[in-house]
Amino acid sequence: MNLIARRRKLGCAVAPHPNPLPEYRERGQDGFPSRPPARKVRPSMVAPLLAQLAADPRSSWAPVVLLLLIAIGFAIGNLVLSIIIGPSRTGPGKETTYESGMMPIGDTRKRFNVRFYIVAMIFLVIDVEIVFFYPWASIFPRIAASPAFANGSTVLLCEMIVFVAILLVAYFYAWGKGIFRWD
Repeated sequence: MNLIARRRKLGCAVAPHPNPLPEYRERGQDGFPSRPPARKVRPSMVAPLLAQLAADPRSSWAPVVLLLLIAIGFAIGNLVLSIIIGPSRTGPGKETTYESGMMPIGDTRKRFNVRFYIVAMIFLVIDVEIVFFYPWASIFPRIAASPAFANGSTVLLCEMIVFVAILLVAYFYAWGKGIFRWD
Protein backbone atom coordinates (compact mmCIF):
# COMPACT_ATOMS: atom_id res chain seq x y z
CA MET A 1 0.00 0.00 0.00
CA ASN A 2 1.51 3.28 -1.04
CA LEU A 3 1.22 6.65 0.67
CA ILE A 4 -1.70 7.88 -1.43
CA ALA A 5 -3.72 4.74 -0.68
CA ARG A 6 -3.02 5.14 3.05
CA ARG A 7 -4.18 8.75 2.98
CA ARG A 8 -7.36 7.79 1.13
CA LYS A 9 -8.00 5.02 3.68
CA LEU A 10 -7.64 7.53 6.54
CA GLY A 11 -10.06 9.90 4.83
CA CYS A 12 -7.53 12.60 3.97
CA ALA A 13 -7.87 14.57 0.80
CA VAL A 14 -5.28 13.59 -1.77
CA ALA A 15 -4.35 16.07 -4.46
CA PRO A 16 -2.64 14.59 -7.50
CA HIS A 17 0.85 15.86 -8.21
CA PRO A 18 0.98 18.20 -11.24
CA ASN A 19 3.46 16.08 -13.21
CA PRO A 20 4.80 13.13 -11.22
CA LEU A 21 6.84 11.19 -13.76
CA PRO A 22 8.49 13.56 -16.25
CA GLU A 23 10.74 15.20 -13.67
CA TYR A 24 12.07 11.83 -12.57
CA ARG A 25 13.14 11.10 -16.08
CA GLU A 26 14.87 14.41 -16.65
CA ARG A 27 18.51 14.60 -15.67
CA GLY A 28 19.99 17.38 -13.57
CA GLN A 29 23.39 19.04 -14.04
CA ASP A 30 25.14 16.23 -12.16
CA GLY A 31 23.67 13.54 -14.38
CA PHE A 32 21.35 12.09 -11.75
CA PRO A 33 17.57 12.24 -12.01
CA SER A 34 16.16 15.35 -10.39
CA ARG A 35 13.47 15.11 -7.72
CA PRO A 36 10.01 16.59 -8.07
CA PRO A 37 9.29 19.74 -6.07
CA ALA A 38 8.05 19.06 -2.57
CA ARG A 39 4.31 19.37 -1.92
CA LYS A 40 2.97 21.20 1.09
CA VAL A 41 1.48 18.80 3.62
CA ARG A 42 -1.29 20.02 5.87
CA PRO A 43 -0.93 19.25 9.61
CA SER A 44 -4.34 17.59 9.59
CA MET A 45 -2.90 14.98 7.22
CA VAL A 46 0.23 14.26 9.26
CA ALA A 47 -1.24 13.20 12.65
CA PRO A 48 -3.37 10.28 11.40
CA LEU A 49 -0.59 9.16 9.10
CA LEU A 50 1.99 9.17 11.92
CA ALA A 51 -0.41 7.33 14.21
CA GLN A 52 -0.82 4.61 11.61
CA LEU A 53 2.93 4.37 10.92
CA ALA A 54 3.93 4.29 14.62
CA ALA A 55 5.78 1.17 15.64
CA ASP A 56 3.91 -1.53 17.49
CA PRO A 57 5.23 -1.69 21.10
CA ARG A 58 5.55 -5.46 20.85
CA SER A 59 7.77 -5.26 17.80
CA SER A 60 10.03 -2.62 19.36
CA TRP A 61 11.27 -5.27 21.81
CA ALA A 62 12.27 -7.62 19.02
CA PRO A 63 15.96 -6.52 18.88
CA VAL A 64 16.33 -6.90 22.65
CA VAL A 65 14.75 -10.35 22.64
CA LEU A 66 16.93 -11.36 19.68
CA LEU A 67 20.07 -10.19 21.50
CA LEU A 68 19.07 -12.14 24.63
CA LEU A 69 18.41 -15.27 22.59
CA ILE A 70 21.79 -14.96 20.89
CA ALA A 71 23.56 -14.46 24.26
CA ILE A 72 21.81 -17.41 25.90
CA GLY A 73 22.39 -19.59 22.84
CA PHE A 74 26.08 -18.65 22.80
CA ALA A 75 26.49 -19.52 26.49
CA ILE A 76 24.67 -22.83 26.21
CA GLY A 77 26.47 -23.66 22.97
CA ASN A 78 29.88 -23.10 24.60
CA LEU A 79 28.97 -25.31 27.56
CA VAL A 80 27.65 -28.11 25.37
CA LEU A 81 30.63 -27.95 23.02
CA SER A 82 33.13 -28.00 25.90
CA ILE A 83 31.44 -31.10 27.31
CA ILE A 84 31.36 -32.83 23.93
CA ILE A 85 34.77 -31.80 22.56
CA GLY A 86 36.79 -31.25 25.75
CA PRO A 87 38.99 -33.95 27.31
CA SER A 88 37.43 -35.98 30.09
CA ARG A 89 40.46 -37.81 31.52
CA THR A 90 40.77 -38.08 35.27
CA GLY A 91 43.57 -39.35 37.42
CA PRO A 92 45.50 -38.76 40.64
CA GLY A 93 47.32 -35.75 39.17
CA LYS A 94 44.05 -34.00 38.31
CA GLU A 95 42.46 -34.78 41.66
CA THR A 96 45.21 -33.16 43.80
CA THR A 97 44.80 -29.65 45.14
CA TYR A 98 46.65 -27.04 43.08
CA GLU A 99 48.08 -24.07 44.97
CA SER A 100 50.13 -21.80 42.71
CA GLY A 101 52.21 -24.65 41.35
CA MET A 102 53.29 -25.92 44.79
CA MET A 103 52.13 -28.92 46.78
CA PRO A 104 49.98 -27.79 49.73
CA ILE A 105 51.54 -28.33 53.15
CA GLY A 106 49.60 -28.43 56.41
CA ASP A 107 46.03 -27.45 57.21
CA THR A 108 44.07 -25.31 54.78
CA ARG A 109 42.25 -23.52 57.58
CA LYS A 110 45.10 -21.25 58.68
CA ARG A 111 44.17 -18.26 60.84
CA PHE A 112 45.10 -14.80 59.58
CA ASN A 113 45.63 -11.70 61.62
CA VAL A 114 42.60 -9.41 61.79
CA ARG A 115 44.70 -6.52 60.45
CA PHE A 116 44.62 -8.06 56.97
CA TYR A 117 40.84 -7.87 56.93
CA ILE A 118 40.74 -4.36 58.38
CA VAL A 119 43.20 -3.07 55.78
CA ALA A 120 41.12 -4.76 53.08
CA MET A 121 37.97 -3.06 54.42
CA ILE A 122 39.69 0.34 54.52
CA PHE A 123 40.86 -0.17 50.96
CA LEU A 124 37.32 -1.03 49.85
CA VAL A 125 35.82 1.97 51.64
CA ILE A 126 38.31 4.40 50.10
CA ASP A 127 38.01 2.72 46.71
CA VAL A 128 34.22 2.94 46.72
CA GLU A 129 34.29 6.53 47.90
CA ILE A 130 36.55 7.47 45.00
CA VAL A 131 33.61 6.57 42.76
CA PHE A 132 31.77 9.57 44.22
CA PHE A 133 34.47 11.88 42.85
CA TYR A 134 33.62 11.11 39.20
CA PRO A 135 30.09 12.56 39.09
CA TRP A 136 31.25 15.57 41.07
CA ALA A 137 34.21 16.11 38.72
CA SER A 138 31.92 15.94 35.67
CA ILE A 139 29.33 18.38 37.08
CA PHE A 140 31.58 20.89 38.85
CA PRO A 141 33.30 22.54 35.83
CA ARG A 142 29.95 23.27 34.13
CA ILE A 143 28.44 24.73 37.28
CA ALA A 144 31.59 26.74 38.10
CA ALA A 145 31.65 28.22 34.58
CA SER A 146 27.97 29.17 34.64
CA PRO A 147 27.33 32.65 36.07
CA ALA A 148 23.80 31.62 37.06
CA PHE A 149 25.16 29.03 39.51
CA ALA A 150 28.02 31.02 41.03
CA ASN A 151 26.77 30.30 44.54
CA GLY A 152 26.11 26.65 43.63
CA SER A 153 29.74 26.05 42.71
CA THR A 154 30.84 27.27 46.14
CA VAL A 155 28.37 24.91 47.81
CA LEU A 156 29.60 21.98 45.70
CA LEU A 157 33.21 22.77 46.51
CA CYS A 158 32.48 23.00 50.24
CA GLU A 159 30.59 19.70 50.12
CA MET A 160 33.55 17.96 48.52
CA ILE A 161 35.99 19.48 51.01
CA VAL A 162 33.83 18.16 53.90
CA PHE A 163 33.65 14.75 52.20
CA VAL A 164 37.45 14.55 51.84
CA ALA A 165 37.90 15.79 55.42
CA ILE A 166 35.71 12.96 56.74
CA LEU A 167 37.76 10.46 54.72
CA LEU A 168 41.00 11.88 56.12
CA VAL A 169 39.69 11.74 59.70
CA ALA A 170 38.86 8.04 59.22
CA TYR A 171 42.26 7.40 57.63
CA PHE A 172 44.18 9.11 60.45
CA TYR A 173 42.06 7.30 63.04
CA ALA A 174 43.00 3.94 61.49
CA TRP A 175 46.63 5.06 61.32
CA GLY A 176 46.57 6.08 65.00
CA LYS A 177 45.13 2.69 65.97
CA GLY A 178 48.15 1.03 64.32
CA ILE A 179 46.23 -0.64 61.52
CA PHE A 180 49.01 0.01 59.00
CA ARG A 181 51.86 -1.38 61.15
CA TRP A 182 52.89 -4.86 60.02
CA ASP A 183 55.05 -5.96 63.00
